[in-house]
Formats: sequence, C-alpha cells, structure tokens
Amino acid sequence: MSHGYHDDVTIRWDLVAGGFNEPVSIEPVEHRSRVSTAELPAIAYYLGTPLRNELEQRDPTWLDEATKRATTRLRERFGPTDLDSKIRGFVITATAP
Repeated sequence: MSHGYHDDVTIRWDLVAGGFNEPVSIEPVEHRSRVSTAELPAIAYYLGTPLRNELEQRDPTWLDEATKRATTRLRERFGPTDLDSKIRGFVITATAP
C-alpha cells in the first residue's frame, strides 16, 4: 500500500474493483514512533516515501538539501533528540475469488 493511501472507502472499492470478494476487513493499527535524533524522521520522509521520486524528477540534488532543512526544522520544533509521535497503519484482509 502506498504512502498516503488511507481512505478506507477508497481502499475497499479498489479491492472489490480489482476482483477481491467482500467482505474486506480494514483495521487501523496505531502506535508510537520514537527516534533518537531529529535526522531520522527527515531521512525516512524524504528518502523513504514517494516524495523522494518527486524531488528526484525535479532535481536529484534537492534530496540532500531537503533532508537537511527538514532536520533543522524538526530540531527547532521538537528538539534534537528523543522525538516521539503517533504513527498509524492498516491491516487489510481481502479474499481472492
């Protein structure tokens, strides 16, 4: 499932349209995301999501600068170490015909 694909109605419709049988089960899972430095979530977001592809298409040299700027902003807002935030995902169960 791609990053940002989170609307359960759309997910359910896409699965049924793709040939999976009802019922489709979509269960949210919530946890805490804890990291030791402000740099880690910046790296994860800019290098580990589809945003990376967007930046690379425009100018691959932006990756490093974007990651550095995000790290700076995260440090300013949340401190340099021991960041803690919510994270959410889904467990999706569907049956093929």
